[in-house]
Amino acid sequence: MPRRAAWAALAAFVAWNLVLMANFTYVINSAGDPGYVGLLAGQGRALRFLPHLVTQGAVGRALIWWPVLKLSFDPVYGLLLLLGEAACLAVAAAALRVLRQLPAAS
Repeated sequence: MPRRAAWAALAAFVAWNLVLMANFTYVINSAGDPGYVGLLAGQGRALRFLPHLVTQGAVGRALIWWPVLKLSFDPVYGLLLLLGEAACLAVAAAALRVLRQLPAAS
């Protein structure tokens, strides 16, 4: 697969998953299964809720959004979570670097 096509596919999957998270959180009624058509229709309605996902993160709530959300400031908790997320990203980046150095399958 060409590199540009792979990056485009990755971006499409990331966008789909972000909208899906907003759909499950803000649009889908938990009373029943919406079905495949309902899920797809909910994806369109969920687009306007994408900015709300920013305040869903615990790090953002603990370090940035706490006054707006009327929470207590908890920098130790927020910074430890941020450090954990940074460690996960570092491991993923290292794994990507190793995978890129492997010979291509033919």
